[in-house]
Amino acid sequence: MDKVKWVNGSKSIAAYRDQLIAEQGGVCAILGEPMEKPCLDHDHIEGKCRGVIGSEINMFEGQVQKLWGKHVEGKTQLTMTEVLRRLADYLEEDKKHFKFHAGVIAEVKSALKRRTKETIARNALFHLNLVIDQDLDKGDMIAIYLREFVKQLEESYSSEFD
Repeated sequence: MDKVKWVNGSKSIAAYRDQLIAEQGGVCAILGEPMEKPCLDHDHIEGKCRGVIGSEINMFEGQVQKLWGKHVEGKTQLTMTEVLRRLADYLEEDKKHFKFHAGVIAEVKSALKRRTKETIARNALFHLNLVIDQDLDKGDMIAIYLREFVKQLEESYSSEFD
């Protein structure tokens, strides 16, 4: 291996990571935000270092790669990056004229059941601008949250269906 072209060993990796962090202005190459646990990211096929990203986004990227290989690779002529760009465009498209899927209520309810009463109250305030008394029964808190969730969804798009 040509030592100029490779980073090898913890000291070399740390030094290169620090150099790239400085070049990136101290922020994650993907999120553009400060990182708690910076990782030297690299392409797992070609080996090329790509930049420094936070460990959480590195794990996310790794799961995307894993799921691509398991479920999509070989089933399309598109590359993973092309599909991800199309996915981002698709997710950002205006879908206000589409109907709601009732399954979202069950999904939100299921997620709320796994949360503490404190978290339910905090999420209600943050997402719905709704104050829910934490002294209530958890089931009642969830019912209040879901009623407001549905109400706000329907109100925000009601003019599209009228």
